[in-house]
Amino acid sequence: MVLTPDANVLADAPIVVEGALLSVSVRLVNPSNRDRPVIETTDWKDAAGQPIRTLLSAPQRLTVPRYGDAEILAVAPTPNAVQFRIRVEPDYSAIDPS
Repeated sequence: MVLTPDANVLADAPIVVEGALLSVSVRLVNPSNRDRPVIETTDWKDAAGQPIRTLLSAPQRLTVPRYGDAEILAVAPTPNAVQFRIRVEPDYSAIDPS
């Protein structure tokens, strides 16, 4: 899990559930008094470490509400996906410049 420092949110450890498809959930927590818009991207790899290209890896926008939390849920695109990397960074396009 990669949580960029400028995202200004905290993250619990990922919860991984193995089944027909690997699934992952991560809770993001915002301890501040401002909503935090972020972009999360989940990349998947096979057992050889080769990337698995999929639309499911497209960046997703979400907002972690002030003093609240938000959950990232990701399901592997194929049974071959055995590794993952979740990246969370600020969504500067949604931040009010004032």
